[in-house]
Amino acid sequence: PFEIKTAITFGLLYALILLVANAAQQYFGEAGVYVSSIVSGVADVDAITLSMAELSREGRGLDLRTAARAIVLAAASNTVVKGGIVLATGSAALRKVILPGLLLVLAAAIGVVFVL
Repeated sequence: PFEIKTAITFGLLYALILLVANAAQQYFGEAGVYVSSIVSGVADVDAITLSMAELSREGRGLDLRTAARAIVLAAASNTVVKGGIVLATGSAALRKVILPGLLLVLAAAIGVVFVL
C-alpha cells in the first residue's frame, strides 16, 4: 500500500488476526484455527495467510498441515462471500455463468483440505 492510512489499517488487521488465530489455537486447538481462518477469510485473505505463515514458523507450535488447511479454508470462505455477492446482485445471465465455477472452486477447496 502506498497510502499510510491503508498500510496502518492492514497492519492493525494483521495484528488482530494474528492475535485471534494464536488465541484460538491455544484455547481450541486446530478447530479454533480453522474457525478463525474461515471468519477472517470473509473479510480478507492476506492477513490470515500471513498470520498462518507466522504461526507455523519453526518453534511457534502450529503444524504446517494445519496452517495450509487454514489458508485454504480462508480462501474458500472469501470465495463464498464474493460469489454470494455476485449471485445476490448479478443478473440471471451472470449467475448462470458464475455458479458452475464457484461450485468447482469450492469442491476443489474441500478436496484439498481432506488431502492435506
